[in-house]
Amino acid sequence: MLKKILSPIVYAAFLAFGFFLDTIVLAIIQMELEVALVGTILLLIVFIIVSTLLFWLGNGLIFRLEKLHKPKIADHFRQSIVSYIAIIIVLIGILQVQSQTGSSPSQLIKAGIIAIAVSVWAIFVNGVFLYKRRETNIS
Repeated sequence: MLKKILSPIVYAAFLAFGFFLDTIVLAIIQMELEVALVGTILLLIVFIIVSTLLFWLGNGLIFRLEKLHKPKIADHFRQSIVSYIAIIIVLIGILQVQSQTGSSPSQLIKAGIIAIAVSVWAIFVNGVFLYKRRETNIS
């Protein structure tokens, strides 16, 4: 039972590290590239690769920690609850900042958009990971 309580906390740590790592990598790439379109495509590719590897590793750790034999949809929601909550909180924060500052995107809004993207991707990777484990029955 304790392992099932710890899994959302472990995944939240991977979520926070993913946000930090993606922000650092994206900032470095953005400083190095001058071409907007190529830079945007490269940022997206790097984001997907870095986040997928990190979250797949986190899911593997949680899967071994919990020793799930046949994952259920409830396991996905339990493991990803912090990601769902983060999306809601960040959306509310972005809406508040947007209403106070007008329509110009601030650094805070950009950070919020990155946080939402990382959270959505973490949810997606968790769902795919558990689905693959359910279909192949890998333990």
